[in-house]
Amino acid sequence: MLELLTDLSPWVWITLGFLLGIVELLLPTTIFIWPALAAILVGVVLFLSNLLFWYQILLFLVLTVITTLLGRYFYPKFEKVFGGKNQSVLNNPSKRNIGKVGTVVSLEEDEGIGLFEGVRWHFRLREDTIPAKGSVKKVKVVDSDGYLLIVEPLPDQESH
Repeated sequence: MLELLTDLSPWVWITLGFLLGIVELLLPTTIFIWPALAAILVGVVLFLSNLLFWYQILLFLVLTVITTLLGRYFYPKFEKVFGGKNQSVLNNPSKRNIGKVGTVVSLEEDEGIGLFEGVRWHFRLREDTIPAKGSVKKVKVVDSDGYLLIVEPLPDQESH
């Protein structure tokens, strides 16, 4: 039995990595992805060299720590790109509009319709920005409430 453990094939490590990856997909965490990546890396290293069992275990542990630390450092940066924690913009078109500038098509009181990259969206002016009637031509999206964009007016900039 001990011989079986001491002579692991690279495919054992790669399979372990994929199994840990499947566990990661089934759970709402990011805990198992780093050991999964480390196991796959150990498998790749074993294709290139022949390490003893204990060195394989040591390499797996070291790579798990390294991938976990790197993942904890870079993961929040990826979250910011996709809208922050639990606010992914990938499948939320109104959140993807945040930061975009649009042209006002119609405006009554504090709600209206604007054209953002060729698409008409309903919007509401942010509460603290109620300008004089007819003075708003361009707006910038600052948030969304469902499919209603929350905008703030931009200063009128006539092109010369």
